[in-house]
Amino acid sequence: MTREEMADAIAADPRLVPLLQRLLFAAGMNGYDPPLAAMGEALGRALDDDGALDESTLLIQVLDGITPVHVQALELLESPAPGRTAENHVVWTNGNLLRKSVSPHLMEMALAGLVARGLVITPNIVGDADNTVGYDLTELGRAVLEVVRRHLDQRNT
Repeated sequence: MTREEMADAIAADPRLVPLLQRLLFAAGMNGYDPPLAAMGEALGRALDDDGALDESTLLIQVLDGITPVHVQALELLESPAPGRTAENHVVWTNGNLLRKSVSPHLMEMALAGLVARGLVITPNIVGDADNTVGYDLTELGRAVLEVVRRHLDQRNT
């Protein structure tokens, strides 16, 4: 769509105004291009398809504030994990995630943000003595990682 076509589509459907405002605010607050490009893609879907407005709104909310540290955490969670639960399921734990990170403090904050966004779950406590928490990607987390990677790949080519 051209700018004029986008302006006409937004003027024709006032429900799109808050979505555009959120995207513009996120663009002003976060300079990390891959999630911003994905947010723009979500806005484009909402402009093209009235039925995509709710999904696009939720996707923009999830992507808002995603940083390279969040992406690093998602990529670690996608890779084979060194920890095991009592049921012998392989999981990432807060301990081994923090050891893999350049900054454990930043990784802790990123994990909390990913859990709050629904991109990561904490399905169980792995160790009772030290309250070791297990982490796992959700399907939404995998989808967000895929979208961010696609935009990273486009930027690098």
